[in-house]
Amino acid sequence: IRAKELENNIKLWGFCYKVDEILQNMDVGLMLSRREAFPLVNIEYILNYMPVIGVNVGGIPELINNDCGFICELDDSEKLAELMHKFMINPELLPQMGNNARERAASNFSLERNTDEIYKLYKEVLSAKKSLPQ
Repeated sequence: IRAKELENNIKLWGFCYKVDEILQNMDVGLMLSRREAFPLVNIEYILNYMPVIGVNVGGIPELINNDCGFICELDDSEKLAELMHKFMINPELLPQMGNNARERAASNFSLERNTDEIYKLYKEVLSAKKSLPQ
């Protein structure tokens, strides 16, 4: 970041308690983990109307589609830079993809929907257990 003089554009936060306050001042979320089952930070990004650039690892591609962000391969720094640059030269993508992201989160990953899906799974498991021979 220093070598490329990007201190005014990129900040590494570490652990924070007031995530929403930070996200309100960001344009794009990045999810570049090497291992990630189902990254909740992506949900936080898209619930805050932010497009996301993520890597093709674990559950990240499940959360990000071309309407609300972009996926690149792990360690493909050239593609990552290209995608970041795309947002810089096309700022109109930010609100468009941010709104798409929020809509995707609300319809697919709401607390109500997740609760319903978990409840259905429990019911399936319990009914399967009852039908097993004793």
